[in-house]
Amino acid sequence: MGEVFNVAAPKSTLYPAAAEVLAEATGKDVLQWRAPVRWVFDLDITKARSWIGYEPQWTIERMIAGAVSLDANRGEQT
Repeated sequence: MGEVFNVAAPKSTLYPAAAEVLAEATGKDVLQWRAPVRWVFDLDITKARSWIGYEPQWTIERMIAGAVSLDANRGEQT
């Protein structure tokens, strides 16, 4: 049978921290909002690291910077 692996950034990032990085990269303000529930999304990349030697190259900061730098019309990095 096949195996499934999570591939993600080297460490988990809380939503508020990601929002701060996104705000800094875009020059926009962070919207403060309290959800009626606690929302947690976390990926464990231990299996990918140990089984296939996966080592992520992009941090959340680098992912956001790369996404922000994409030209919206052409989909190419500027």
